[in-house]
Amino acid sequence: MSEIKCPNCGAMFDPHEPKCPYCEYINPAGAQEKYMQKLEQNRLKLDNVDEEAAELYHSEMKKKGRRLALTIGITVAVIILGIVFFALKDRFFRPSYERSSEDEIREIAWQRENFPKLDELYEAGKYDELLDLYDRFSLETPYHDLWNWPHFPFADCLVRFSLFTDSMESYPRYVREGNASALSSVVYAAFRFYYRDYDSDTRLSESDIEFLDGLSAYAADIVHSKLNFTDEEMSELRSELYSKGYIEFSACEDIAKKYMNRFTE
Repeated sequence: MSEIKCPNCGAMFDPHEPKCPYCEYINPAGAQEKYMQKLEQNRLKLDNVDEEAAELYHSEMKKKGRRLALTIGITVAVIILGIVFFALKDRFFRPSYERSSEDEIREIAWQRENFPKLDELYEAGKYDELLDLYDRFSLETPYHDLWNWPHFPFADCLVRFSLFTDSMESYPRYVREGNASALSSVVYAAFRFYYRDYDSDTRLSESDIEFLDGLSAYAADIVHSKLNFTDEEMSELRSELYSKGYIEFSACEDIAKKYMNRFTE
């Protein structure tokens, strides 16, 4: 039989081994096989043991077998939960980057040097230039803590709206092709601005809200004239979409599939 790949460290090893020889990750199939082999060996030794002792021995072996199976099951469950957690943590938690003290000092120095550049464009209302600089900073490595910038929520809204308008350029083609997956992104962005998702962010100033409300008006026009939803329908959909306190993208996918036939170019 060919070797198997350890799901923990990636090393290749014999599938009959009870655990990975490199990281000691438990191989359930191999562990069970090893256990059964030992059990058979011990059974053969019972030929010289009286019947009562043999019965007691078998009872103890069954108990140990159940404990081993439970241990293996718990270990596998913990590993699966760990894999699921690390797969989903970036979706629900802000990324955390461990830095050395020297890196922290460099990051603080970077922020002191570059946040004023963002501030200058923000204060001047040069939002296109602000987006260009913000995008450039966000792609630099090592990663910068842009959320520490006081106007991060506003810039984040601008980025999302920019992606929304970009998707609208391809929207007619999505409609003609009946591309529900691509239309889901349009629905998600349009609905978030229509419902003024940003309104609850306390870091946004009154002038920020006023500007974003203008973008919300554009989204409302798309909702009414392209997606063909009425305000009454949007009001009814709101409780469904915000069942968890925020709009789930999967819910927008369902809406795109269900109402796609009413979407117009």
